[in-house]
Amino acid sequence: MQDFLDYLQSTSSSLKPKLDTPPLTLPRDGTTLESLDQNEKCGFKISDKRDLIQYATFYFKRLSLVKDYVYQQCKWKWQKSGSGGLGSKGKETTTLSQSVEKDEQKSQLTIMNNILDIQPGSRAIIIGTLYKEMSKKPCVLANGGGVAGVLARGDKNYCSEEDYMVLEDSSGRIKIKTTAKIQPSKFITGSIVGMKGRVDENGNFDVDDYTYANFNPDHLLPLPESVDLTKSLDLKDTDRDYIAFVSGLEFGN
Repeated sequence: MQDFLDYLQSTSSSLKPKLDTPPLTLPRDGTTLESLDQNEKCGFKISDKRDLIQYATFYFKRLSLVKDYVYQQCKWKWQKSGSGGLGSKGKETTTLSQSVEKDEQKSQLTIMNNILDIQPGSRAIIIGTLYKEMSKKPCVLANGGGVAGVLARGDKNYCSEEDYMVLEDSSGRIKIKTTAKIQPSKFITGSIVGMKGRVDENGNFDVDDYTYANFNPDHLLPLPESVDLTKSLDLKDTDRDYIAFVSGLEFGN
């Protein structure tokens, strides 16, 4: 046993570093630092700050520009206050913020300035940006396989029966109740729309009718002088040229 203890003591002493031994130094090549911030060949340089604008900023800007036009159309279509609106011949110059208080006195059907101001069970008109929640829509961040996982799904139709819509503005959002008349497949994300209805017992907005911004008569282009409105429309007339505008064919559906 004593021999074994002597062996351990001699082994541990041999493993101790020798203080008189100089530290080992390794040669290291020198280099120079090159800043790539101003390098035009570097792919990290941002030349146009418009690329930094997110969809939320884009939708908010669109809503601020179009909301007043949708508001005037809602007045003309549902309140019938006689103040014109973009759908009538009168010229309306009152903005949304200036007209809310007057319209509340003229009609019981209130156009809400903010979506979250609506009270449960009350009938009102709300204006905001429409967003469709689609469970089958590809999302790289939500898919564990990344871009490859999204492409591997191969869905040709992103619509499903689980889809639903919300209407949102700067104050918040409210879920739109899906009915036989209000189907998510008939609407597009990003649309600025006014909806008339009431909040049901589940907190969803039950829509009776909806409208978009109408054409602005002040910005309509005049017809060219060459257009003769008195001449009958004859499609067989080879001396006249025609342009057909077609939409809603739904080739991909």
